[in-house]
Amino acid sequence: MSIEIDLLKSEHIGVRELRDHLCEILNDPHNKEIPLVVTERGTPVKVIMPYSKMVELIELMDELDDSNTMRNIQEGVDAIEKGRKGVSFSRIYKKYSKTKNK
Repeated sequence: MSIEIDLLKSEHIGVRELRDHLCEILNDPHNKEIPLVVTERGTPVKVIMPYSKMVELIELMDELDDSNTMRNIQEGVDAIEKGRKGVSFSRIYKKYSKTKNK
C-alpha cells in the first residue's frame, strides 16, 4: 500500500515549527506528494496528507466495508489454503479492463 510506505518515509515536524512556517511548508513541492507527520514533544499527533492520497485511502476503506468484497477475499484465501492455485492480478486486471471499457 503506497499510503503506508509514504507515511513511514514522511518527514516529522513539530507543531510549533509548523505554526511558524505553515505557508512555506504547504507550498514546498516535496510536501505535496507525501504525508507530513505533525508531532508534539516528539509524539505524532496529526498527519497532513495530500488530497489524492486521502481519496485513495477513503476508497480503500469503502471497499473493505463492502461485505461482498470481503466475502470474495475470504473465499480466495480459503481456496489457496486448500491448495488451489490463485489467479494472477495482471490476468484479473486485463479481464476487468476489457469488460469495463466495452
